[in-house]
Formats: sequence, structure tokens, C-alpha cells
Amino acid sequence: MTKIIMIFIDGLGLGQNSSKFNPLVAANTPGLNRILGGFDLTKEIGNHNSEIATLIPTDASLGVDGLPQSATGQTAIFTGVNAAQKLGRHISGFPTPTLQKIIKEESIFKKINKMGLKTHFINTYTNDYFEKTRYHSATTLAAMAGGVRFNNVENLLSGESLYHDLTQQILINKGYDLPKVTPRESASRLVNATKEYDFILFEYFRSDIVGHKQDLEESIQVIEDLDEFLLNLFKRLDWNTTLLVLTSDHGNIEDISSKTHTKNRVPTILIGDFKEEIRKSIFDLTDLAPMIVDSFKSM
Repeated sequence: MTKIIMIFIDGLGLGQNSSKFNPLVAANTPGLNRILGGFDLTKEIGNHNSEIATLIPTDASLGVDGLPQSATGQTAIFTGVNAAQKLGRHISGFPTPTLQKIIKEESIFKKINKMGLKTHFINTYTNDYFEKTRYHSATTLAAMAGGVRFNNVENLLSGESLYHDLTQQILINKGYDLPKVTPRESASRLVNATKEYDFILFEYFRSDIVGHKQDLEESIQVIEDLDEFLLNLFKRLDWNTTLLVLTSDHGNIEDISSKTHTKNRVPTILIGDFKEEIRKSIFDLTDLAPMIVDSFKSM
């Protein structure tokens, strides 16, 4: 059976081909360039097919005025429900009670687990996270709804999970006794997880954090870490038995001239074992979860 990996990158849109304002152009990105057949990840390439991947510029506005935001965008991604339309506006930060109810009922993890398949949210939580945190992200709530086991620092030490920065440096800075790893090593951990799990989600959100800072140098480093990770996934995965789905909830880091999110379309990149009709089924964020669930059903 084909394994499906979902790489969710917070705050990554398709921006202009400008090295002054777009870190995806200014950064050295051999991974993305290879995946996209030599092109940078910008809005100029539009719908694009390389020999190994398909890029679909994906609508994150969902028919609702205003700037797309995390809570409603992520709810749409992980449930297939147009959360912004249901609320009549985009919601930032953590899901509201209404969004929490949607996630609890429609979580992609819940649907895939009901098919008898094994799912995994490969990110790591600190051991005291659930004691200290009252509000949870859409990804955390989606995993909860599916009864997914959460990884802690012990899982990170044993190589079973990833920290969201791909290097563990954030935890080291907080005083954890951990080795620094490379994005390449983090990619190897994810590849190893495909031996056990059918669906794996990884969430990368440094992109949104640094996008709000408007710091080009730091944004370039974030993109280059992500690119090293993607390049080594590309080199090591068996694409005859794997489908990788990369997407985002809204734009941000692709335009550091602005502190806010953007209205740019976001990239959905498909690599690996997928049918042509899958590519044609994706228009906006609500199409992603149904596409993944239907892909498992058709196997």
C-alpha cells in the first residue's frame, strides 16, 4: 500500500520572483529547484508539472474577505470543511469552540484510523506541554480527535520523532540536554517512520514566525533548513510506494515587505504515487483532506 506523508508549512505562499522580498528566491534551494525542474517556488510558474512533481497554486481565501488566517485555514486543511465560510470570517491563532467541534468530528486522522490504517503526527511535544497549555493548534486537535499518540522528548531522543525546527536547537536553547541534529537527519527519521505508519503528518511553523519578523537573513535560514529536509526526503523515499503532499494555510514568509499574512495562493506540491485525477481535484484548502482520504480508499 502507498504511504502518504503530509508536510504542512505554516505561512508559505507563492510570491513574486524577487530576491529582495522573497526568501524563497534569495535562499539556496537545491531541493525545491530539483523537485520543480529547475524553477524557484514563486507565483510565476503557476500550475506546473516537472518530471517528478506537480505544483498546484491553491486558494487559501476560501471565498471570504480579509487575510487568510491559521485557525480557519488549518481547520479547512485537516477536515475538508470551509471553516472561514461557516464563521463568515478568517480566524487567527487557536481554533474557537465552533472550529474545535468541526475538527473533533471531521479530523483527517480520525477518518484514516477508521479505515484500519496507522497514522502518526511525528512532531514532538515537551513533556509538560499538556500540563501548561490550555489552547491547542488545529494540528494538535486533529491528532487528538484521531486518538493519535503524541511524541515527547524521550521519543525525540530515541529518533522516533522530529522537533518542529528540524535541528532541536530551540530545545537546546531552553536547556534540554539534546544533541543538535541536521535537517537531513530529521528527514531520515521521517523516512524510517514510513515503515510503520500509513499516514504521517509533519508541521513546520518557523516559516510563519520569521515571516512576521520581516528578517530576510533569518527567513533565508529557515527556508534553507526546510529545503535540506525536503531534498533528503526526495533522495531517500521510494516514490513508487509513497505520496508526499506539501501545503500551507496562508501566505507570509514569501513577502517580507509586509508583517501580515498575504492573499497569495499557497503551494500544494504532490510528489510520487498519485493518479492524474488527484491533481485535478485540488483547487482550495478544503480539497486536501478529502483527496488524501479518497487516495487511501482507492488503494
